Amino acid sequence: MRKSIPLQTKALQKRETPDILTLVRHAEAGDRGAITALRSLMNRTPGAWERAGNLAIRAENALIDVAAGKDEILREALTKKLAALKEELGGAAPLERLLVERVVSCWLNVYYIDALYAERLNDVTAEQGEYFQRRQERAHRLYLSAIRTLAQVRRLLVPAVQVNIGAQQVNVAQKTRTPNSLARRNCPSGVDVRSVQRALGHSSVAVTERFYGRWCRNQQNNLDETLKSALGNVP
Repeated sequence: MRKSIPLQTKALQKRETPDILTLVRHAEAGDRGAITALRSLMNRTPGAWERAGNLAIRAENALIDVAAGKDEILREALTKKLAALKEELGGAAPLERLLVERVVSCWLNVYYIDALYAERLNDVTAEQGEYFQRRQERAHRLYLSAIRTLAQVRRLLVPAVQVNIGAQQVNVAQKTRTPNSLARRNCPSGVDVRSVQRALGHSSVAVTERFYGRWCRNQQNNLDETLKSALGNVP
């Protein structure tokens, strides 16, 4: 057990603010005066308790420490990379943000194991090689699982929007839906190809027919009827 390091009492008695890192070190060592002072400071700082109790960040920082070792440049680079990944993946809903943190953490874990194995590739025994490969496989499965879960949650969070175009009804979702999913969902249900063209914003119906015409049931039926009529008039 670490010994308690008494905090300088004069600073507390005179209500002076000691260095925050010094205060944290004294509090971690069990100094009651430092704990009281630190608690008061954190109560006055918005988000301080949330950051202090965020185990995801603690786990992330611990893995950065392991991966970077004494390389301060690598440590800073990894910290910035993870922050960039979180910004790219975004996440407006609280559940999304939790899953984004998980994806980023798994990304760090899987590539750290890859790098560790690559560095020792020429020196490991066959048994050690199998060990590293098992670690890679497990880390990769966790990574893919986190990505898949985030994608599923985002699909569930996308609200459907109904758009009426003339007499035809086309079901459209927000911009996260792809044109392919829109066409494949509406064309087989009997929506006219021109309605799909307007919904997708194509400049010409020929573009829509080229890519999605095979899914338009009404369009195909009209072509079949025209062909039958033409063949029926042939002597």
